[in-house]
Amino acid sequence: MDYGLSLGLGERVTDEIISNCYECGKPADTHVNCVNDARHLLFIQCDECKTKMEGTCSKDCFDFIPLPAEEQKEKRAGVDKGRNVFNKARERRITEG
Repeated sequence: MDYGLSLGLGERVTDEIISNCYECGKPADTHVNCVNDARHLLFIQCDECKTKMEGTCSKDCFDFIPLPAEEQKEKRAGVDKGRNVFNKARERRITEG
């Protein structure tokens, strides 16, 4: 999928899928923006995981989004996000998480 940065849209160029779901590793090519307002990480997620994870990129975000807005705000206060860069190395994600 060719990802259009200016419009946030994707246009299929070929039928070949050359990427994998960030969660399960199955072939996927849909870019998703994590629904957690504190994260907004752009990543690739299959339809099954998008449904299961409700559009979040991790268990932490999945657990975070149902919290009341005030509690979310308190938990975000003073948190250094660093570079908040997507780490596509699955092994590092698992060992660091």
